[in-house]
Amino acid sequence: MTADSAAARAVVVSGVPEGLLDCGTMADKLVIHFQRARSGGGDVAAIQYPTSFRGVAFVMFEEQKDAARVLQVQQVLQDEALPKGYPLTVFQFTQDVSMFASIKMTQFCTIYTQFIVVC
Repeated sequence: MTADSAAARAVVVSGVPEGLLDCGTMADKLVIHFQRARSGGGDVAAIQYPTSFRGVAFVMFEEQKDAARVLQVQQVLQDEALPKGYPLTVFQFTQDVSMFASIKMTQFCTIYTQFIVVC
């Protein structure tokens, strides 16, 4: 897998509510959200949450088409564990994003087959 193909399967998610759930639980909620049909997503290969930016997660899908589809759907994170729905902003992951976020795309791609939760 090349970094370009991995980047095409990855999205950046902002607006993740902070301080309501522990890091691992929030990462699980995001995975579930992006695997639901109503989100336009599909199988999630990896997630990185939290990141060096508050309220931001990186999500990598198994299929590029799923990453492209979530960009077309208005995303609202809703769960019984949350007091309300939280609008999420989702955009395509690029090498520029990875450099800006001080995260190496190759590192994210290398461990794409496992969930990444660092608290």
